[in-house]
Amino acid sequence: MIKTLIWCITVLFSLNSFALSQEKTDAPYWVIEFKPENTDDYYYGVGLSDSSSELADNDAYLKLAKMIKVSVKSEEKRTIIENILGIFDFWSQSSSVKTDEELSGIPISERYKDSAIYFSLIRIQKAKYVELKKQAIIADAALNEVKIKSDATLEKATLITEADLMKTKMETEATVQDTEERLKRKKEAAKQAKRAQKKLDKLRKSANNPPPETSSPAYSSQDRAIARRAELEAARDRAEAEELKRQNIARRAAYRQQKKANRAGDHREFTNISPPRDLITFTNAQLIKKSHQVSLGVGIDPFTLENVSYSYHLWYTEVSLKLEAVDNQLEWQEAAIKLQVLPLIGGYYRTSIGIGAVEYLSQISETNSELWRPKYSPFLTGNIAIPHLLNSYFSFYGDYRKISLGLNSFLFFKGARDRFNLVTQVDIITDENYLNRFGEDVIFSAGLQFKTMDALNTTLSYEDHKIFVLRFGYEF
Repeated sequence: MIKTLIWCITVLFSLNSFALSQEKTDAPYWVIEFKPENTDDYYYGVGLSDSSSELADNDAYLKLAKMIKVSVKSEEKRTIIENILGIFDFWSQSSSVKTDEELSGIPISERYKDSAIYFSLIRIQKAKYVELKKQAIIADAALNEVKIKSDATLEKATLITEADLMKTKMETEATVQDTEERLKRKKEAAKQAKRAQKKLDKLRKSANNPPPETSSPAYSSQDRAIARRAELEAARDRAEAEELKRQNIARRAAYRQQKKANRAGDHREFTNISPPRDLITFTNAQLIKKSHQVSLGVGIDPFTLENVSYSYHLWYTEVSLKLEAVDNQLEWQEAAIKLQVLPLIGGYYRTSIGIGAVEYLSQISETNSELWRPKYSPFLTGNIAIPHLLNSYFSFYGDYRKISLGLNSFLFFKGARDRFNLVTQVDIITDENYLNRFGEDVIFSAGLQFKTMDALNTTLSYEDHKIFVLRFGYEF
């Protein structure tokens, strides 16, 4: 409030000084009168600032937008009453809604500076502005038409795919039912053949082992023919059953393959995004996108400094330095080097693996110098995409101090894309120097992560079972 009051007094003093000296200066007409000549044919804005020409330009754009809004609404009423052109009537109604849009495409016409104030003039012919707005409306209409056609094509493709899957499922079920019926017939034929063979063996035994055709030709020939026919039918049924079984297996495999392909298509947009690197207290196998990153974490209520870190990325390698504080006192520090050995392999379950080494020092605030000796540990870290689990990435990290598991879940990916995700993490502590104030060796943390812009990430998390932490990470 005080800064605003001081700025207003400064501007008023500068304007007063300028007004007293305007008779002695060669200031242009639009600076003296705050408007250009021939104002009937132009939309215009005159901006001023006591700080910089950029602020004067912004003020000019703002006044141009306000003038266009008032003028377009007035023009809208006039054109509707006169009903001159239908398309111009449509343009004027649409423009009254869009007058606050970005006007940076219109250049600054003139600038002027006296001893204390910057002035900027921007103007555009009314006829030219009308033409620009008409072109913008036509372009928007064309874009909407393309989007509608694209949505319709996607919906049609989805319906066709669902119909194909239903058809395949029905054919598979019919094949299974047909196979079961054939197997029943096969079992019945086998039973008949077995009964005929038993009868034939009994007749041969009763004839004291003479050839069946000489001892009892009437019975033995008939029984032998029945048995032979039953064997042939059973063999044919077995062959048909094996063929049906093979076809059924092939259909089931094709159905599973098609289902897998459709599932991969449903999550293709998710698997194409860049996986998140940061969880709450550890990083996975991903590397920062740019050369440098700085991160700052502060506690909320009470306000405390929690951690500061710096990372440098070169090729497939990342070097990082991190400082941790407890109650505003430096407590831990670590330096690590990480090599990404598997950079996002696979299609559906995209996976990255990293290895490295870390040097760490704990309990720095203690007076016992024996605790200040640094320790060293190799570590293994990685991340894997699990699209069907709420569009999530699973991450892990392990060294001599702890084992950490985490999940980044993009719950609203269709609407928010990668701008928002829910982070959950579990730490299993194996070094007693890294236990929290409660002496717990299993610590659960959770938070919300926001991608404010491409280079800036913000995380709000509840950590260590005691404090809310707001963390900012900036890449450059």
